[in-house]
Amino acid sequence: MTPDPERNRFAVRAVFLQVVAIFTFIFTNLGMIESFNQQYQLMENIMNKSNKISLTLASLAISLFAFTVPEPAFAVELTVEIKGIASSTGDIYVALYDKAEKWMKTSLSGSKVAAKKGSVSVTFKDLPDGDYAISLYHDENSNGKMDSNVIGIPTEPYAFSNDAAGNFGPASFEQAKFKVDGEKKNIVINIK
Repeated sequence: MTPDPERNRFAVRAVFLQVVAIFTFIFTNLGMIESFNQQYQLMENIMNKSNKISLTLASLAISLFAFTVPEPAFAVELTVEIKGIASSTGDIYVALYDKAEKWMKTSLSGSKVAAKKGSVSVTFKDLPDGDYAISLYHDENSNGKMDSNVIGIPTEPYAFSNDAAGNFGPASFEQAKFKVDGEKKNIVINIK
């Protein structure tokens, strides 16, 4: 039985397009390709050439994409030093926010560290560049919440990044925000 070149070409094309679809999906999610149709049309044009050339070019194209994957944007390490801790009892709760609309509601990340008289440090890793704000409190009695009096004023020490203070309430995201860019950022917050 003689192999049918057109049928072989169709089979190679089908397999190749599946591979292209997989790589396109991966690279689109990494932000490297904006339009699947653009990538599909490029590979379709390559496939219209002879099979030998198209497979070589397709392999080369996929190899080039594999070597041009950008570093992830999550490379910043943020270290927060909390100073002014009055006692070694309880824990320090630290919440990191990246959006004003989530401020004091839903944190991007959080950390709990044992209190130590004087100061403690907390590190957040693999953050993208951007604006952030921090709220924290010293849970002196280790009950897992910030205690307050009957009118809602906190009875345990607390603080915000930039040592921001609110008027008749917590500091705003705008008051507490700071910029993270580069590879490493260190900030100091004084707890009151």
